[in-house]
Amino acid sequence: MLREIFKHPGALLIAVAIHLLIVMIFIVSFSWTELPVGQEAGIPIKLIQEIPLASIQPIKTPSPTEIKTTKETNEQSNDQSVLDKTAKLLATQKAATLLATQKARKKARERERRKQKKKKQKIAAEKRRKEKQAEADAREKAAKAYADKKAREKSEKEAAAKEYAEKKAKEVEIKKAREKAKKEIAAKEYAEKKAKEKAAKEYEIKKAREKAKKEIAAKEYAEKKAKEKAAKEYEIKKAREKAKKEIAAKEYAEKKAKEKAAKEYEIKKAREKAKKEIAAKKYAEKKAKEKAAKEYAKKKAAKEYAAKKAREKAAAKKKKEEDERKAKIAAAKAKKEAEDKKIRDASIKKWKEKKRLEKEQKIAAAKKAQEEKEKKKQAAILAKKKALEAKLAVAKAHASKAAKLKAKTNWGKRIVTHVKRRWQIPPGTQGMSAKVRIKVSPSGYIRGAVEMVYCGGDATYCASIIQAYKNAEPLPRPSRNDLDRTFLITMDDQ
Repeated sequence: MLREIFKHPGALLIAVAIHLLIVMIFIVSFSWTELPVGQEAGIPIKLIQEIPLASIQPIKTPSPTEIKTTKETNEQSNDQSVLDKTAKLLATQKAATLLATQKARKKARERERRKQKKKKQKIAAEKRRKEKQAEADAREKAAKAYADKKAREKSEKEAAAKEYAEKKAKEVEIKKAREKAKKEIAAKEYAEKKAKEKAAKEYEIKKAREKAKKEIAAKEYAEKKAKEKAAKEYEIKKAREKAKKEIAAKEYAEKKAKEKAAKEYEIKKAREKAKKEIAAKKYAEKKAKEKAAKEYAKKKAAKEYAAKKAREKAAAKKKKEEDERKAKIAAAKAKKEAEDKKIRDASIKKWKEKKRLEKEQKIAAAKKAQEEKEKKKQAAILAKKKALEAKLAVAKAHASKAAKLKAKTNWGKRIVTHVKRRWQIPPGTQGMSAKVRIKVSPSGYIRGAVEMVYCGGDATYCASIIQAYKNAEPLPRPSRNDLDRTFLITMDDQ
């Protein structure tokens, strides 16, 4: 029994806990009684008055049998009452324990039910709160998106209107400047005509010396104007040639980038083709080796089988001839044949062992040669792979450089276009050009001042270019963060 109890210690612990719980409930529910404080238990004494001797009846002394019977009856009744009281007390305690356990379980179930109900209510409330919050967020997001859209449309419209107004104002200014220039040229021509007429009249009056001086002055003036015009035309021609060279350089860089990309694609294609060819070649070599090994094993087995059959046939024929020829000396012949057979078996065994060793040596040599061949092949493949990777790395570096150059060129074009839209070109500066150097931050703002490297016009013309760059901030941002941010830009009215 103890063995069974030790096999299930958990059950033993549960039983002990239950008994302890019953004892505790019994102790708690038991009603203890105490004697009143200040009172002493005593035996009541009754005084017997003096009775006359005549009235006293003689006392009957019970016999020993009667005394014994009375004692037994009293003891039995006392034991039965004690047993009844104990049974009633145990039943009462058991009922009280059961009732207390039921009440405790009921209270525990009620607490768990209330707890689950509160938890469900809390989860439902949290869910409703999240749904309301999600709806509010969605409405706020939609309202924000709508407001952003409206603001963006408004800003786009204002920018378009502003650009249109700037364009119209610029056209009006250019038109006014052209008309003013035409009037000035006409007035100048008229003044010159008048001056010439006056000079002609004065020439008729003045001496030949004054006429010669005027002619010399006019000639010098014409030469000066011609030189200035030639210098201006030379500058314009030089600027156009430079622009053409820059365009040609850009086209050449783009062409080189395309050729490099095509070359990279061809290299990738060749590498994939080489991998496929190497895999196919390895597979074919493996199949050929397997086929050769099978054919070699098959031929060798057939050869050994034929040799064995031939030997067995020759031995049988020889034995038959020996049996026919030496029938009289069968015993000697049998002994001799046994010896011959023993020698022959030893010889065959030796021959087979020799062949086996030769075969193993050949297989080991072939395996070693194959391993050497495979090592050389792998080394060659690895060398080709490294060379190809080096070429690809160089090609990738060139492509990255070309891509960066192209990205910077496109960024520079966008900057020039962005600035020219905001450039108020002064009137009378057609054909002029200038060069500026700027350094642009990633956020589109110019770091430092706009450096005027070359100015082919007057101070107003150069100042208008610098002001245009200031008004154009922030400039367009770069498409990538690893570009050189310093630019040398040519500004003209083209």
